[in-house]
Amino acid sequence: MNYLLLSQSFYPTMSLLFSNESLIYSVIQYPNEQYPNNLIFVTKTMFDVLKIDKKDPGGIFVVYGPGSFTGTRISVVDAKILAYSLSVPLYPINSLELTAAHVSGKVSTILSASRNEFFVADFEDGKRISDVEIVDLEKIVNEDKTFVSFEKLENFKSYKQIFPDVEVIRKFCLNLVLKKQLIEDPLSLEPLYLRAEEKLFKKIR
Repeated sequence: MNYLLLSQSFYPTMSLLFSNESLIYSVIQYPNEQYPNNLIFVTKTMFDVLKIDKKDPGGIFVVYGPGSFTGTRISVVDAKILAYSLSVPLYPINSLELTAAHVSGKVSTILSASRNEFFVADFEDGKRISDVEIVDLEKIVNEDKTFVSFEKLENFKSYKQIFPDVEVIRKFCLNLVLKKQLIEDPLSLEPLYLRAEEKLFKKIR
């Protein structure tokens, strides 16, 4: 069975198609600022070039946050529509947990939340040992922790930038399938924002 992963909660954005045995394609990119949310176009292009049936995916994975407010919302909507229209399972992925899967030992995964704020969670050998929080730069910049991120960050006392490893991601996703960590109703999935915008959006809606 083949699976499709979509992520634009953070940079780089990702579109991956893989099976239980191997990777079929991967596009990991830093989009042009003029077209920051072109993941569906990229995915369609890859399907067309490789002559993949658009009904091929037997499951959809989506990074549903925390991360960019706009990017997260768009990718979640895209994934929900795809999973619903294809009648296939939808698997949500926490961005910080995906980051932690790339490293061993005790680390703090971190992603920019803008406004000098960051999404942070502590992990040990890939298992989360703290809540996901949004914290000010001043609070954590000098902490005696090893921070890891897919993003390029500055000023931290101990920091390591990592690049998405498609094989790590593939195995991470297949483990979610094995544990049956899917959303029963794809249309019910809500983005994980952890920001004031979430409350504002709910109030407006």
